[in-house]
Amino acid sequence: MKNYFDSTWKYQKEYDVLYRIYVPATWPSLTLDWELLRAISRLTYEFYNNWNWNIDTKNPLDLYMYFVSLLAQYIDTNLVYRLSKLLRQPAVFNEQSNNIYNELMDAVIEKLLKINSNNK
Repeated sequence: MKNYFDSTWKYQKEYDVLYRIYVPATWPSLTLDWELLRAISRLTYEFYNNWNWNIDTKNPLDLYMYFVSLLAQYIDTNLVYRLSKLLRQPAVFNEQSNNIYNELMDAVIEKLLKINSNNK
C-alpha cells in the first residue's frame, strides 16, 4: 500500500519540501495554516509507526484530538469525522485506514499548496 510514511504517495515531493520549510522542530509552527501540516504529519506518524498505541481510544482528548479539531476547521469534515472515528477504535492497519490518512494528507497538502501559490 502506498502512503506518506514510506514516502510513496501522491504529493510526496511537495510534502517533503513544505515540511522542511514550514514545520519547526518545536511547537508551534509559524502560522495556523502550517500547523495543519504538523497535525496531519504527527497523526500519520503515530498511526504508521505504532498503530496509534499512544492514543487512548476510550478518551483521546489530548494532543491528538487537538490536531483533529484543527483539521476540522480547514478540511472536509467527512474526512475528519472518519479520522476521529478511527482514533476511537483499536488501530487496524488495512486499506481503509491507510486511505483515510492518505486522503487527509492529500487534502492538507492541496490546501497548503493553494495558500502558498496565492501568497506569491
